[in-house]
Amino acid sequence: MGPGNHGVHIDLESSQATLLLERLEALRGELGMVAEDLISLLRGAGVAPFAEPDTSSDTDPETAKDPIAAG
Repeated sequence: MGPGNHGVHIDLESSQATLLLERLEALRGELGMVAEDLISLLRGAGVAPFAEPDTSSDTDPETAKDPIAAG
């Protein structure tokens, strides 16, 4: 990749790239602009963090499995 080439190729397994993104986001305060640049590159390449479970609802776990029972 030459100095004028800003293309990014991420050759990581999807889960590895996602884990890298999450760790960079956790350490962004300590790593500064380096982390910001890497996070931008990863997100620009389509990497997204793992979906976090929705803990905001106070539903019963048994009824949450069945949308009809939860209604």
